[in-house]
Amino acid sequence: MTFWTDETIQRVVSLYRDNNKSIRAIAREVGATPGMISGKLDRLNEKRHFSPVMLRERNSQETKAKRKQAPAVAPAPKRPKFVEPNYDLPLPRIEDVARKVLIELEEGDCKWPIGDPRDSAFGFCALPAAPDHHYCEHHRRRSVEPNNDTSSA
Repeated sequence: MTFWTDETIQRVVSLYRDNNKSIRAIAREVGATPGMISGKLDRLNEKRHFSPVMLRERNSQETKAKRKQAPAVAPAPKRPKFVEPNYDLPLPRIEDVARKVLIELEEGDCKWPIGDPRDSAFGFCALPAAPDHHYCEHHRRRSVEPNNDTSSA
């Protein structure tokens, strides 16, 4: 069973042309969605012809005043500026890193994994973590910078 019978189409067009009802009001009355009504009217090439009274109301001073009173849209929050990383910090060698296993890690230890998890020498960096991070400064930089050398710790 199709929704768009000849009677339904005539009713929608009549409500749209003669009664100057909104698409939403027509949709409620007919039992459809506004998108269905809008789409059907577009396919039928129905254009809303505004009466002079409606045009006067649209352009009235009252309408213009309401538009001016509308609150302005808040500007989008500014993105934080890129902070150039400090490349002067010494980079630890993989042999020099004090490794800990997962159960030994404490609050404030760097949690950067080192080695192959299947190897007995696997562990976590465990150097002091940078403030408000899970990694030490060296590993924090490696985690956020593109094209890093991944051969060292």
